[in-house]
Amino acid sequence: MTNLLPVVHVFAALTIVFGASMAIPLAVSAVLGDDRVAVFATSAAITAGAGVLLWLVSRAHRRELQARDAFLLVSLAWAGLPAFATLPL
Repeated sequence: MTNLLPVVHVFAALTIVFGASMAIPLAVSAVLGDDRVAVFATSAAITAGAGVLLWLVSRAHRRELQARDAFLLVSLAWAGLPAFATLPL
């Protein structure tokens, strides 16, 4: 059985980067004077905050991932990141 925390550690880094990338629609919304700036800011904060929380929980469990870990990581990324992407909606 695989240890989940190293996979969670990599997923946490992906989530933090994804939360930071939400600054792009936030900036576009602010430049265009849209009234949805708070929604994008909240979504980015929740996403990055969840990533930081996962990273703090798994920071002591870093190791090189094996092939079977990659399958779990891809599954988490395909299910988890779109869930965070729906937050502004």
